[in-house]
Amino acid sequence: LLESGDTIVIPVQTDVVRVSGQVTFAQAIAHQPDWTVSDYIRQSGGYADRADRDRVLLMKPSAEVVILGDDDAVVEAGDEILVLPRIDNKTLQNAADFMEVIYQIAVSAAVVLNL
Repeated sequence: LLESGDTIVIPVQTDVVRVSGQVTFAQAIAHQPDWTVSDYIRQSGGYADRADRDRVLLMKPSAEVVILGDDDAVVEAGDEILVLPRIDNKTLQNAADFMEVIYQIAVSAAVVLNL
């Protein structure tokens, strides 16, 4: 319920589409009614080296998030396209190896302290 002194904010309607994340040039582009997500990414210089082409989010002004994968959707004015980074498997493996070493040190320290 609204109370005295409350403020209602109505967002300004925009006619641009923001493209960000793992693209060459993150930018806002004037909405083109017949363009798809691929068109906007291409206009932003294409995918960056670390981009995961199968994980692209289309975020609507209503806070709805559409996960695109291989699909290509029509974009509306005010949407934001976010290209997610590719997860490097070597980084995950290195983190797992590091945690294993830490665990072994902790077990060894516990054994030494209990002697």
